[in-house]
Amino acid sequence: MKNEIKLNINFPITASPVAHDINEDGEDELIITADKIYIFDLKSTDKPILTLEPQKPCASTPAIFKNKILIAGSDDDNLYFFNLNDVKRSFKFKTHGDVFSSPIITDIDSDGFSEVIFGSDDGRIYIIKLSENGEILNVNYFQTDGFVSSSPALFPNGDGSFDIVIGSWDENLYRIDGKNFKCEWKTNLNHIIWSSPLVCDLNADGKPEIVSLSNSVNLLNEDGMNIQPFPIKLKSFTVSSPAICDIDNDANLEFIVCADSIYVFTADGLKNFAKDIKTIFWASPIIADINGNEKQEIIACDYFGNLWISSEGVNFKKKIASSIVSSPIATDIDGDGLIEIIICTMDGDIWILPTKGQKSEWNNFRGNDKIGFLNKKLIPNKKFHTSENLPKLETNVVEVQENKIEEPVKNFKIVKEKKGRIKLWELKLELNISGLKKGIMYFEKDGKWFPSPLFGDGEKFVGRFPPLRKFSLVRYFLILETWQGQSIRVPKKGFKFFIFV
Repeated sequence: MKNEIKLNINFPITASPVAHDINEDGEDELIITADKIYIFDLKSTDKPILTLEPQKPCASTPAIFKNKILIAGSDDDNLYFFNLNDVKRSFKFKTHGDVFSSPIITDIDSDGFSEVIFGSDDGRIYIIKLSENGEILNVNYFQTDGFVSSSPALFPNGDGSFDIVIGSWDENLYRIDGKNFKCEWKTNLNHIIWSSPLVCDLNADGKPEIVSLSNSVNLLNEDGMNIQPFPIKLKSFTVSSPAICDIDNDANLEFIVCADSIYVFTADGLKNFAKDIKTIFWASPIIADINGNEKQEIIACDYFGNLWISSEGVNFKKKIASSIVSSPIATDIDGDGLIEIIICTMDGDIWILPTKGQKSEWNNFRGNDKIGFLNKKLIPNKKFHTSENLPKLETNVVEVQENKIEEPVKNFKIVKEKKGRIKLWELKLELNISGLKKGIMYFEKDGKWFPSPLFGDGEKFVGRFPPLRKFSLVRYFLILETWQGQSIRVPKKGFKFFIFV
């Protein structure tokens, strides 16, 4: 592709785009998920060739079953099964909560039938077994104590079967047996888990490790124990999922984390970070060669609509949107042998940007195999030790002040932000300290209280309210915990109010 392409669907896009050869012509179609699901064939037209219509918008990135059925979750509590050959034969599976979790499809128990695995805000992780034709054979689920917005990753058992690794808003990371669907272990990460975990044998010892993010970076062994020197504190909670790549060609794998900056970690801890980047990331990074020099660059989009490209200490920044929460992808969408970077925005824009590169080591938020498991062996690293067996090492991501500050909260206010054609209310919080261990805003909607995690750059934080009806009287309060050990309620008693007009 010689020139960039910009499309618009006039609705905020939060799900990641998908490139898939649906019609089996050897070239990928582009799938965009928002208020509807739009399928583009960019070879012939810039208009959708097919539009699929759920009852409510979708924030779940779709998966494709045998080029026949597109599967995606919706805000109407359903997982949709859209039949691409005959839309009238489409159906939906009802849960008891919004489905933000993006499904994966695999034969998890090696019985010859594929399962669809996803989470729901009813706190369940669902495992739906499909027939060869995509009909539901049976349904199992595992119950957690919080929303499951995290998307699952697969943990290999060595016999061709997999276990499920997934996080919950109950602050636990779970490993669930893929055959009997019982919990093998759960590890509390001390904050809501929205980010999707990744699984990879980072030290080439034959035993995969798990990378999971929340308000800290966690590297866990197969038994759910953090490996020294992890966990490493972050300055803010992050929704973004990590990426894995040998980014510096040293024959060891690194994993890339986007939170208040762009961080590069190895199995030994923090390796490097982008010192001149201070922002807020929601979307997950990808890794691709965009210059054609056979070197992989980090591509990341921040909450304020900036595209970042980071390589060898050099950071490029370009403003392309009001806000970006959708994770980009790298793919050769036009079949010319060169990859394109595809970015979706809260303005409803779809950017298709040409590059000079031909290879992407991590082309979407779950990796090139789209199952959150990287099966790649490199040279062995030194032996790992679990954190509970060794004293914790110092880290330089969060500099914890020894003295407690009497007034950690500098100021906060409620503001109305326009994201595309959608108007949203956000809480803006500024602190007198660096870093926040945990920040949760609780708000009342329809007589019920809901949590909303705060995310930020270490000093300035954002809390998002859901879309609200006109003339809504909203009650809310904040619970803040600092790395210095302080616990703060704002206000100290009662609630704060604002009126949505």
